[in-house]
Amino acid sequence: MFKGHTTIKIHHNTISEQLTVSGNFGMFWNGHNISFSYSDFESSLNYVSEILNVDLFKFNVDQFDHSAIVKVEDHPDIVIQNHLSLKGCQEAFKPNGKYWSNKDQLVKMYYATKRIKQLYTISIRKKILSDHCISDIVNLIRFEKKYNHPAKTFKNSLLVEEILKPEFIETCNQDLFKTYINIMKTGIVSIPEKRRI
Repeated sequence: MFKGHTTIKIHHNTISEQLTVSGNFGMFWNGHNISFSYSDFESSLNYVSEILNVDLFKFNVDQFDHSAIVKVEDHPDIVIQNHLSLKGCQEAFKPNGKYWSNKDQLVKMYYATKRIKQLYTISIRKKILSDHCISDIVNLIRFEKKYNHPAKTFKNSLLVEEILKPEFIETCNQDLFKTYINIMKTGIVSIPEKRRI
């Protein structure tokens, strides 16, 4: 176990000779996980690989998530309330949003602006604003999908280096958008033309 902004866990099974690396690389590298570019992810992987003297890019992926940050016109609480259910998933209400889950996925929609103000320092807030090319913390929603069993979802086992490929990232973008479309909604919910992943 070693620390950046937060902890990354390292587990070595001496019987199976298997090395497991787990943790929130966004929190570890940037001090927040509101946004975490694939470029930052690659940099953090290189850093941990060098320390461990292993090539993390050749590791199998057991879980990962993909997300988008969007600016909305209405208050985020109202927008989130208008999203009702996702087929095959259990719904859970959280202080800042809603979660839908089953054994294969965890889908989150939450009021990112509130979370930014509650949890992060001014310097981190400024970096988040810079990353998203906005001048002030506005009505931001984060929509996120965690893949609990990516080998099942994508019909193939995945290596870390594969999830960094542009074509795979685009596949995840399309799947995230499809997941959003499949959420049952009430009222009029407009989908922003510009979405930042």
